[in-house]
Amino acid sequence: MLRKLALSFLLVMTTALSLLADEASDQRDLLAKSLKTWNSLKQNHQGNYSYLVSTTYFSGDIHKTKVTVEKGKVTQREFVIIGIPKMPVPPKQQPKEVKPLWIEHGKEVGDHKRGAKPKTIDTLYAEARKILQQPLQPHEKRYFALNPQGLLRDCFIIDTRVADDAPTKGVRITSISLK
Repeated sequence: MLRKLALSFLLVMTTALSLLADEASDQRDLLAKSLKTWNSLKQNHQGNYSYLVSTTYFSGDIHKTKVTVEKGKVTQREFVIIGIPKMPVPPKQQPKEVKPLWIEHGKEVGDHKRGAKPKTIDTLYAEARKILQQPLQPHEKRYFALNPQGLLRDCFIIDTRVADDAPTKGVRITSISLK
């Protein structure tokens, strides 16, 4: 009886691991197809684009970083923090305009520690490829998603032992704008 139970357990675990391997393989295939789409769009726009990375925290704060790329090189990065308003906006009034905390240009790009790192989307695809090849620890979960246009949106790993504001290791792209 014990042997039969052990064999059943092994069969279930082998099946589960096989399904996980198939999922990772499928995700790598989707990423490769997405990269082809990205390379075509990038070429059509001469490597000119920007992307936004937004992080929402348990406290309600939102950090937004906009990275601008021209001819395949990062040329600008700006960072904004949006907090929870202390008072609701009265009817028929516009909320206050949110201004960047800082904007970096040219050689200044990367000087500030806060915000998303100044990377090209090509670099983010390379990072995503590595993340999809990485084995997971028992306490980790991998997330992978493409946006409606089939471009990379998310590829990251989180520690499931952390409930709020779990640090993510990987790629998170809120939106991409081609110029």
